[in-house]
Amino acid sequence: MRGRGRGRLPQGQQQQQQPRKRGGAGRGRGGGRGLGAPAPMPWDSQAERENAELGNEAGDTRTQLASDYQRSQEELGFGAGADTPYSQAALLKDRREATRRGIMSTVGNQLYAGSTVNAQRGTQRQYDIGYQQLQDSLARDQAAYNTGVGRIQRDEQLGLGGIKEGALNRAVASEPQPLAVPGAGRGVRGRSRRRGRRRGRL
Repeated sequence: MRGRGRGRLPQGQQQQQQPRKRGGAGRGRGGGRGLGAPAPMPWDSQAERENAELGNEAGDTRTQLASDYQRSQEELGFGAGADTPYSQAALLKDRREATRRGIMSTVGNQLYAGSTVNAQRGTQRQYDIGYQQLQDSLARDQAAYNTGVGRIQRDEQLGLGGIKEGALNRAVASEPQPLAVPGAGRGVRGRSRRRGRRRGRL
């Protein structure tokens, strides 16, 4: 009976110790001492240089693509080149108007004759065909531009992935390797064997 009484703590001390146990469990679950945020990606001077070169190359390619597409618009007479006076679309329109004026100057009193109407329709038909061809050329150039931009984005992503992988490999290779301790794996076995021999002698 006396041994049991000595092993128990007063009720007040038991209540004070319980919060300590709960606090220790909370820290283990993530109360500030858990895994935390992942380590930042290693990034060295070589990675910085490679990333800058990748960005410069991608920027130059984008500039060249945009320049080629704008030149195409100016030559065809659409988009940014809609007001270009010597574009193909502008010249096509000038030819149509010149042909119309030539027809009107030769018909005389036959303004509404069948031959005059057919000539005007033929002129418009030629214009429509030429205009459609110009629009098809613009569509091909625009598709080539979009394809080029998408290729640049893919190359940037692949290049950046290679830069990160290279930086990570260099960081791992530069970490100091643990030194091997001679006889580290044989210490426990050796002691156990020596103890067995001593017991056998006794």
